[in-house]
Amino acid sequence: MKRIKSLIKTFLLNFYKNKGVEIGENTEIMGFPKFGPEPYLIKLGENVTISSNVTFLTHDGATRVLNYGEKKYMKFGYIIIDNNCFIGANAILMPGIHIGENAIIGAGSVVTKDVPMNAIVAGNPAKVISNIQKFEDKMNSLELKLDYKKMKLNKKEYLIKHVMKS
Repeated sequence: MKRIKSLIKTFLLNFYKNKGVEIGENTEIMGFPKFGPEPYLIKLGENVTISSNVTFLTHDGATRVLNYGEKKYMKFGYIIIDNNCFIGANAILMPGIHIGENAIIGAGSVVTKDVPMNAIVAGNPAKVISNIQKFEDKMNSLELKLDYKKMKLNKKEYLIKHVMKS
């Protein structure tokens, strides 16, 4: 089963790369993100995690209401995600944004402007709510700490044993 999952992940990464998405090493894409009609305007750094149902909007279709007479407007923009970032489930990334290194985007967030490195953003529109150092301090203070390497051996049994008793 692990081999099949690995083959599917490799297939999907190659599929997205062939569509034009630039994808760095060790980047993980969960589920099926929506890269839109201009995937070649998207760059994902190394060690990036894209959670399920993330939408990448590289154009702004609302400009169509300005298209009358001889005027024909359309806004396009790159979406660049630097190394070691996490994009939460159902986030929407708008055109022309740059997400800095070590940033975390909260689930369901709508990112309308650049995100500084080491920032944690959430909301609609996404705003800085914390930073990586505070997040790490919080995680270090948790009573229940799980060893991720051990969890990979048999995740289901490990989580049932450790989470159910807490």
